[in-house]
Amino acid sequence: MKVDTTLIEAYLNDQSLNETFPYAFIKNFKNPDQKRKDVVKELTSQLKNIIEFFPQFNHTLWNQLFNNSSNILNSIHILPVVGEYSSFAHVEKKDNQFFIVIDLIKVADFTRIISQMVYILNNYLTTEITKICILHEYAIPSKKYIDILNEMVFAHGLANWLAWNEDCRQYKFQTSRYDSYKEKAFGLLSQASQVENKAFQHKIILNILGSDFWNQFPAVAGMFYFDDLYYNLGEKGILLAYQHGPKDFIKIIYNS
Repeated sequence: MKVDTTLIEAYLNDQSLNETFPYAFIKNFKNPDQKRKDVVKELTSQLKNIIEFFPQFNHTLWNQLFNNSSNILNSIHILPVVGEYSSFAHVEKKDNQFFIVIDLIKVADFTRIISQMVYILNNYLTTEITKICILHEYAIPSKKYIDILNEMVFAHGLANWLAWNEDCRQYKFQTSRYDSYKEKAFGLLSQASQVENKAFQHKIILNILGSDFWNQFPAVAGMFYFDDLYYNLGEKGILLAYQHGPKDFIKIIYNS
C-alpha cells in the first residue's frame, strides 16, 4: 500500500489545494481550517504508522485469511486530504487501482481525543481494505438480488467483525448488551432474503446502502454470525467459513 500526502503537505505549507492534488476524481476543495494543522500533522503520522504495520486489528487472523493478498494490497493507495466536500472517507476504483480518500479534519471533528481518532482510522481502513481483499477473491457472481445480499452478509459482515477492535478475543458481542441488535439484524435478513418483487428488492438494497451502520442489517447479521463462529469454534471456524465463500451464505446461517 502507498500513502500519498501531497495534499496534506500543500495544506501544511499554505499552498493551493486544487492546483496541487494530482487526482482528477477529487477536486473543488473548500478552504480547510488553518487552525487544524497540528492535529492534521499528528493524524498524518498516525496514518503512516497504521499502514506500515497494517493490520493493527486482529493482525494474526487477518494475515491467515488473506495470506495471498500482496498483489491486491499493492494496488491500494491511501490519500489523506483536507477540505473535501464528500463524507469523511470513501473508496474510488480507477484502472484496477483502489484509492481510499480520508479527510483528516473530518476525522478530527468526531472527537477531541487522539486515540479515538486513531481508532476511527484503524476501523475504517481495516473495514475497507478487508472488503477489497474479499471481493478480489470472491467477486459477486451476478447482479441477482440474492447474490448481492449474500455478498453483503459475507464480505461486509467479516470486514466489520475484523475491524471492530484490536483483538477479537476481547469482543463483547456475546453479552446481553447486543441482544436487541442481533435479533433485529437476523430478523430483517430473514425477511429480506424471501422478497421476490424486483422493485422491492431494489429498494431494499438502496435503503441498506444509505443507512447508518446498525441499520445495515446484512453487515450486522454477518458480523454477529462470524462472532458466533469464533465463540464456538475459534479461528478454525472463521477460516473454514471464509474458505467456503459467500455462496448460499444466508442459507448456511439459518441452517446452522
